[in-house]
Amino acid sequence: MSLETELKKKSMELQKANEALREEIDGRKRLEIELKKTTDLFHAITDNSMAVIFLKDVNGKYVFANKWYEELFRIDKASLYGKTDYDLFPKEQADAFRHNDSHVVAAKKPIEFEELALHPDGTLHRYSTIKFPVSSMPGAVCGIATDITVRARMMEHLKMSEQRLKAAQRIGHMGSWEWNIIDNSLEW
Repeated sequence: MSLETELKKKSMELQKANEALREEIDGRKRLEIELKKTTDLFHAITDNSMAVIFLKDVNGKYVFANKWYEELFRIDKASLYGKTDYDLFPKEQADAFRHNDSHVVAAKKPIEFEELALHPDGTLHRYSTIKFPVSSMPGAVCGIATDITVRARMMEHLKMSEQRLKAAQRIGHMGSWEWNIIDNSLEW
């Protein structure tokens, strides 16, 4: 085989390799664009939610929190990442959070909890928190928490009002009734 033939053969091999490399680079660029779109969509959803959304790794260290978390607890993401509940909350609350996290990991399914969290202004808030394991991160827990403090207070006031009404009716030897016209039922 002549040197010229050998050079042509190597040149064609290099052209094929360059073309394959160009296709791979184009493919990666497309993936990067799709990843950016997905990331932007994820942040648009989580950062515009009025729920507290967070993700903790297997060691209980925060790896994600949405803007609402930052605003409520007055901490920026850069300061939050790598911290645990023990760095952010009183020990009793941190213990409860970690207990619930470990329960979710063991159950391998979403579980709803009612949790208390101390806010930076010193007020204690009640949250309905759905926590779930993250399959792509074994041992990690994601949480979506909604503040139900006002609702819980209203329910407590309603229960107290009902108890007072029952006591007043018992003392006054009175009662109340309700007639449902639609199904013609009567409740005493």
